[in-house]
Order: sequence, then structure tokens, then C-alpha cells
Amino acid sequence: MAAANSVNLDSLLDDSNLNTALYEDKIRCEDEDLKVMWYHGKMSRACAEKLLCEAMENSPNQNLDGMFLVRGVSRSDKDYSLSFVHNRRCYHYYIHCFDEDYFMITEGPKVHGLDKLIEFYIEGANHLPTRLTNLCKGTLPPAKVRKEGPTNLLHSAVQKGRVDVTLRILKHHLCPDIDSKNEEGCTSLHMAASSDMAEAVSLLLSKGADVNIKDPDGATPLFRACMSNSVKSAKLLVKHAPSCVHEKSPVSGWVPLHAAAMCGHTQCAKILLDKNAALFPRGMQKETPLDVAEKYRRNRCHEFLENYTEELVLESTEKDWLYPELDRLGAENLFSQSRKTKGLFLVRKSGSAEGQYVLSVFDGTSLFHYAIQTMVNTVSYSSYISVINLHLGLGVQLSLFHYAIQTMVNTVSKSVPLRHSDDETKTPLFSSVHPIPSVSQPREEDHSPLPAEDSEEKLPLAEILRKDLKLGKELGKGEYGSVVHGVLTVKRTLLGRPTKQEVAIKMFHSVGNREDFLLEAQVMQQLKNDYIVELKGVCYDKCMMLVEEFLPMGSMLDFLEEHPEKVRVKKELYLWAAQIARGMMYLESKRLVHRDLAARNILLASLQKVKISDFGLSRAMGTDKEYYKASKGGRWPIKWYAPESVCYGHFSRASDVWSYGVTLWEMFSYGAAPYEEMTGVEVIKFIEDGNRLGQPLKCPEVVYGTMLRCWSWEPAERPTFSWLDRHFDTEDEYVSARELLKAVARS
Repeated sequence: MAAANSVNLDSLLDDSNLNTALYEDKIRCEDEDLKVMWYHGKMSRACAEKLLCEAMENSPNQNLDGMFLVRGVSRSDKDYSLSFVHNRRCYHYYIHCFDEDYFMITEGPKVHGLDKLIEFYIEGANHLPTRLTNLCKGTLPPAKVRKEGPTNLLHSAVQKGRVDVTLRILKHHLCPDIDSKNEEGCTSLHMAASSDMAEAVSLLLSKGADVNIKDPDGATPLFRACMSNSVKSAKLLVKHAPSCVHEKSPVSGWVPLHAAAMCGHTQCAKILLDKNAALFPRGMQKETPLDVAEKYRRNRCHEFLENYTEELVLESTEKDWLYPELDRLGAENLFSQSRKTKGLFLVRKSGSAEGQYVLSVFDGTSLFHYAIQTMVNTVSYSSYISVINLHLGLGVQLSLFHYAIQTMVNTVSKSVPLRHSDDETKTPLFSSVHPIPSVSQPREEDHSPLPAEDSEEKLPLAEILRKDLKLGKELGKGEYGSVVHGVLTVKRTLLGRPTKQEVAIKMFHSVGNREDFLLEAQVMQQLKNDYIVELKGVCYDKCMMLVEEFLPMGSMLDFLEEHPEKVRVKKELYLWAAQIARGMMYLESKRLVHRDLAARNILLASLQKVKISDFGLSRAMGTDKEYYKASKGGRWPIKWYAPESVCYGHFSRASDVWSYGVTLWEMFSYGAAPYEEMTGVEVIKFIEDGNRLGQPLKCPEVVYGTMLRCWSWEPAERPTFSWLDRHFDTEDEYVSARELLKAVARS
């Protein structure tokens, strides 16, 4: 920074001085960046190993432990891979990208900036086999994944508001990378937009500056323009890239409209809304720009936002998109006959929730269904359809979505209705038939995340009053809270007497986990099966609580460890294995991925019945996807995870089958810990090398063979839970358990 600031900017108005200064600045920045030149672009694992092995061959007497490189991966445009040498062997670790700017290696911390993640492992090995030492020289990583960089002359000129010098530098052939970040993590476009240097902003945009790149606070250039009331710059940015009005901060969840509302910059708010910015997006605390304006007492801006809907000229009406007679199957059939039009949508009545609606929308490749929560006028998952004042109703809400969707998904520039209106002629979207891919058929190379909610419509959660619950002793503790024994008073009719039921109450002590709490409840309330723990309801008090059926014998894992003499291989273990497979087959039929199947999460109702529990990691799958991609970090049970889950964050029916195999191993080992004292990193390497858990002492060959099938490297080669259910129902080996299973089913 000192070197860039020490240059007299006035002297750069002279061509000769500018040439010299930019050349010297380039050399200085390159020298400072030498320690970050470990990036090799998209590269295969084999090519990375070849580079590292060549380096070892060229320096046979040198200790190259920790020599490394970072490469892009073919399966993702956001994730990376770290390859390094330890004990003259090559290791590869997948780097997951979260919220665009945060990176982590499995079992490690989430770090802001890929450059800072690598620094973290240079400073110490932490959970890796060795710390990173010498880099295998490549190029600089993309500017957007770095948290910061050296401050160059362009940064300095913009920061000091020197438009004349900035324009000269931008037009020079030695101009620095326009997307490079300074020591504070800001690009030239960030600073120019904040200072409303319209000429500089215009030139930066014409040279291809990234409008969605974020500073350490998660702010885009447009966000900063709205914070500083840079009206000219805001107009230029939204004209150049209209979709940037929707760009969210990974730190706060805010969009530029939140920033304008907080500062009371009504003119900027109008610019955003005129470019189809969502009127009611929500931040991480569920706050809308209207809420923010009210909180900061920006009365004029609050009034403007509150009244803005009255100024909208809506280009469609309810009759254009509402199909009250259509069900889910009918909607899918209708879309299958349409052209491949991105953003095509309709609204239909929910088939399972009285008085509620569902939005069906086509993204250009797949069809998605979102339940519209009419009680609070929100649409699950989409932050662009958020809370609107209750008096506005569904019609205005969906019209607003139609108004904004043009920008969101690049649909036609003018509104095109789904069907003819009675009173005027409009061009229908179904003028010709071009079938789209079957909505139930997954795309092989699709690695986009699924909606955060299941596409099935959801019933409201059953709420239990705190006065109807009596809390007892603690049964156990988990990552997010504790589980206690309790008694639930169930009120009958006016003529009947209340009854009391024993229940297990999962208490979430951290408010920060409200989202996890609601996700678990949303999943569990749909499930009605003999081998799935039943959710009674939810209770909101000082802490949030899930009220579940009480299973007095506790977890299968604890029982196996404490009472092995009561568990026979060909009776109880066979029976439990079959019941778990049947319960998971039910989840499979509901297109749910458990993600945390393990012996600790199987509860015993009796010696003759087990139930699957703990859906804290469960996520619903869309009906057109075969896997769920995790978009968040957190604590993952690596030793139960399939390779694709560890490496790519992909969870599917097949990854649950892998976990089922590990659960079987725990059962037939009578509660032993899988992989013993191996770390997660060592387990990953162990599996990659083709190894698997060994056959437990009391485990029959047929069962171990099933485990090995569950642990097939390729997900497609693993059995389904339907196959496993048939396996237990037809194999002669399980005849004794089969009779027990039928007896339990009849009881």
C-alpha cells in the first residue's frame, strides 16, 4: 500500500511518468503475489500428480514434504482441489465453496477467501497429514475468490477520487487487473461506485469488470453505491447488469434494496425497483427493506416502499397464470408440452393443503414446485417472493413475481401469459409443441443445489402449548441442544378426559439453529410409518422444542454396547436390519435423504421393533433430482458418508445406502466404532485406496456381502432400499427374522 500511495498522482498525467510508474507497480505487485501463485486452473488429478512427481524427481535429495498446488475441478465451477506431497506420496483434498466467498476442507474451518484458506494450512497442518510448504508455481487464483491483494496504482487513484488519473490508467496497456482486490478486499469498481465516479464506473464496466464481486462485508459495487447514495453509478450498474439488483450478501443476506432502505436513499431504491428488484426480499433475520427502513426511521423511504406497489403497471392478471383445477401431475403434463422457455410458470391449488397454492416454475431444464405459505404470504425457498402485507393477497404477490422474473431468469423482455385472456388477444406460449425432458428424469451432469425445501406441499406444523408439557430428566445431549423425557397432556373433546402420553422432547438451546429446527420438523411431520419416529408437534417457549414419541429403550447403539447378550445375530440383528431397510425404503418413496443414518440414530421401541430417528441433517429431494447437494458447512459424520458426499457434498438414496452399510457393520460389531481411531482424513484416503471395513467376527458371509455392495464406489452400483427390502424378504438366510417381521407387522 505504501508503494502505491507514495506515487505523486499528478505526475502520472505525463505519459512517460505513467509508463514507468505502471511498470514498476506491476513488478512490485507480482513480487507480493509470488506466494499466492499456486493456482493451476482446471486440472485432472492425474495431471496434478504428474506435476508433483516431476518436481520430486528433479529434486531427489530435497525434502519436498508439503509441496502443493491448487486446481479447479471439472465437476464444479466454484469448488477446488488441494494436491500436495507427503512422504513422497500425493494427496488430494476437496475444497468446498460456501456462500461464494468462503472455503473449507472437510473437517476444517470455513475460511473467508481461498487465499486465506491456503495460508491457514501453510501456518500449520491442523487436520492434514502435513502443513503446506513449497508451492508448485502456477498463476494467481481468480480475483473473486481472494479475500485481498496488494494495493496497486489503479486502486490508489480511485481511492483518492482522481478521475483524470483513473481514466488514463484504465486506457493504458499496463493497466492492472481491473477485478484485483486491494489490501482491504475492495476492487476499483467497489470504490468508484462508492464515490460515484460515474466516468470511471462506465469505463470499468465497458472493460468487463465483475459487477457481482464482493468485498469482505459481502457487498457488491451496487450495494456500496446504494449505501453512499451514488445515484449515477447505481444507474450505470443496473443498466449494465440488471440481475445485480438481486445479488445477496453472504454475510447479512441483504440485497442492495436493504442498503438503500437502511440509509434512506429513496432515489436509489426507486432505481432498483424500476429495474425489477424484488420488493420484499428477506435478510438472514427475515427482515425486508420495509422493516429496515422502519427500524432506522427512514420515514420517507419507508413511505415510498410501502406505496410502491400502487405504481406498478402489472402486465398479467390472475386469469393468465392461475389454474385452480390443475393438480401436480396435470401441471407436469402441461409443461411437458411447452417450449423450453426459461421462467415459464403457473399457479395451482395445493392437492394436500386446503386453501393453499403451489407455484410451478420451469428453469430452462427442470420443473420445480414451491408451496406458497398463504398464511404469511411467502413462498418456500425463493427469497424473491417474500412477505407482503396481508391485504395485498396472492394476486398481487404473484404478479410481482411475474414482474421480477424477467430479470431473474432472463425470460422474454415483455410479459407473455400462459393462456389467452377473454377480453384481448395475447400470444400464447404453447404455439408449438417441443417436449422438454421428463420432469422425473435426472440430468446426469447437473450439480446445482436443490431447493432448500421439499417440493411437496407442506401442512402447517402442529403446535403444542407449553402448559401441556411437563419436562423430566435429561436423556442425552446433541450438537444443538438436549433431549429430555416429558409428559404431554392431550385434551380430548369437552365430554372426554385429558390423557397423558410419555414423550421425548428435543430442546434447541441456540436460537441460531431455528432454521435447522424447522427443517427437521418439516421433514418429520410428513412421515407416518411403523419404522420412523413420530413427531407429535412443536412447542415455542424460551427455547424451541420438537415433541416426539418416547421410545423407552433408547438408542440401538447404547443397547448393543450395554446388553450384547440379549441380541442374537439371526433373530434381533436380522430383524432390525430388515426394519431399518423398510423404513428407509419408505423415506426413499418420499424422495427424502436422511444424511445421518447411523446406529446412534436408530431407537428401540422393543427388542422386536426399531425406529429411525434424528432427521437433523435430512433434506427433501426435488422430484427431478437424484441427489441433494449440501450448500452449507458444519459438522459432518464423515465415517458414515459415501465418497461422493465427502468429496462433492452430494447426498442421494445411494449415499444413504452407503451409510446403511456402515450401520449394519456397527450392528454386527455390537457397537464398535467404524474405522477405530482413524481420523476423517485417514478414512477418506483408506476408502480411496480401495479398502473397506473388515468383516465383523459374528457377521455371516451373506450379510458382509450386502455391506460390500452398499460400499460400491459407484453410486449406481449400490442396491436400492427396495432391493434390500426384497433381499430380507426372500433370502433363505433371513427366514427366522422374516417370521418375526410379519408378526410385528400384525401386532
